[in-house]
Amino acid sequence: RGDLNVHIYHLTKPRNNEVAAVLSTYGLEDMLPHFKQRVPFLHNKTWFQERKGELIRSRCDYILSGDRRKFRTVTIRDPRNFSSDHYMLIAE
Repeated sequence: RGDLNVHIYHLTKPRNNEVAAVLSTYGLEDMLPHFKQRVPFLHNKTWFQERKGELIRSRCDYILSGDRRKFRTVTIRDPRNFSSDHYMLIAE
Protein backbone atom coordinates (compact mmCIF):
# COMPACT_ATOMS: atom_id res chain seq x y z
CA ARG A 1 0.00 0.00 0.00
CA GLY A 2 1.45 3.35 -0.99
CA ASP A 3 3.00 5.27 -3.83
CA LEU A 4 6.17 4.03 -5.53
CA ASN A 5 6.92 7.33 -7.30
CA VAL A 6 8.77 5.44 -10.04
CA HIS A 7 7.98 4.12 -13.49
CA ILE A 8 8.89 0.43 -13.37
CA TYR A 9 8.78 0.12 -17.18
CA HIS A 10 11.43 2.80 -17.85
CA LEU A 11 14.54 1.45 -16.22
CA THR A 12 16.92 4.18 -17.34
CA LYS A 13 16.99 5.84 -13.92
CA PRO A 14 18.84 4.20 -11.00
CA ARG A 15 15.89 4.47 -8.57
CA ASN A 16 13.54 2.84 -11.09
CA ASN A 17 16.04 -0.03 -11.43
CA GLU A 18 16.34 -0.43 -7.67
CA VAL A 19 12.57 -0.56 -7.12
CA ALA A 20 12.07 -2.96 -10.06
CA ALA A 21 14.79 -5.26 -8.64
CA VAL A 22 13.12 -5.35 -5.21
CA LEU A 23 9.72 -6.11 -6.78
CA SER A 24 11.29 -8.88 -8.85
CA THR A 25 12.97 -10.35 -5.74
CA TYR A 26 9.55 -10.69 -4.11
CA GLY A 27 7.97 -12.06 -7.30
CA LEU A 28 5.70 -9.03 -7.71
CA GLU A 29 4.49 -7.66 -11.02
CA ASP A 30 2.08 -4.95 -12.11
CA MET A 31 -1.42 -6.43 -12.50
CA LEU A 32 -2.94 -3.52 -14.49
CA PRO A 33 -1.76 -4.77 -17.94
CA HIS A 34 -3.81 -7.94 -17.35
CA PHE A 35 -7.07 -5.97 -17.26
CA LYS A 36 -8.87 -3.75 -19.76
CA GLN A 37 -10.95 -0.74 -18.72
CA ARG A 38 -14.55 -1.12 -19.98
CA VAL A 39 -14.92 2.60 -20.49
CA PRO A 40 -11.82 4.22 -22.02
CA PHE A 41 -9.79 5.94 -19.32
CA LEU A 42 -9.18 9.57 -20.21
CA HIS A 43 -5.68 10.69 -19.32
CA ASN A 44 -6.55 14.38 -19.67
CA LYS A 45 -6.40 14.86 -15.89
CA THR A 46 -3.10 13.14 -15.24
CA TRP A 47 -0.17 15.24 -14.11
CA PHE A 48 2.69 16.13 -16.45
CA GLN A 49 5.49 18.64 -16.73
CA GLU A 50 8.66 19.22 -18.71
CA ARG A 51 11.96 18.92 -16.84
CA LYS A 52 15.24 19.65 -18.60
CA GLY A 53 13.64 18.96 -21.99
CA GLU A 54 12.10 15.65 -20.87
CA LEU A 55 8.33 15.25 -20.58
CA ILE A 56 7.50 13.72 -17.19
CA ARG A 57 4.02 12.15 -16.86
CA SER A 58 2.16 10.53 -14.04
CA ARG A 59 0.66 7.10 -14.33
CA CYS A 60 -1.86 5.26 -12.25
CA ASP A 61 -0.34 3.57 -9.25
CA TYR A 62 0.37 -0.10 -9.39
CA ILE A 63 -1.49 -3.10 -8.10
CA LEU A 64 1.29 -5.56 -7.40
CA SER A 65 0.94 -9.30 -7.00
CA GLY A 66 2.66 -12.53 -7.86
CA ASP A 67 -0.52 -14.18 -9.15
CA ARG A 68 -2.99 -12.55 -11.55
CA ARG A 69 -5.59 -15.24 -10.81
CA LYS A 70 -6.22 -13.69 -7.39
CA PHE A 71 -8.04 -10.78 -9.08
CA ARG A 72 -11.41 -10.70 -10.81
CA THR A 73 -11.62 -6.99 -11.61
CA VAL A 74 -9.52 -3.86 -11.42
CA THR A 75 -11.13 -0.44 -11.74
CA ILE A 76 -9.69 3.07 -12.06
CA ARG A 77 -11.82 5.76 -10.41
CA ASP A 78 -11.71 9.50 -9.85
CA PRO A 79 -13.67 9.95 -6.60
CA ARG A 80 -16.07 12.88 -6.41
CA ASN A 81 -15.35 15.60 -3.85
CA PHE A 82 -11.75 14.44 -3.44
CA SER A 83 -8.75 16.42 -4.66
CA SER A 84 -5.52 14.53 -5.34
CA ASP A 85 -2.96 13.96 -8.08
CA HIS A 86 -3.81 10.25 -7.85
CA TYR A 87 -6.71 8.16 -9.02
CA MET A 88 -8.25 5.42 -6.93
CA LEU A 89 -7.53 1.83 -7.95
CA ILE A 90 -9.96 -0.82 -6.81
CA ALA A 91 -9.06 -4.48 -7.13
CA GLU A 92 -11.33 -7.40 -6.25
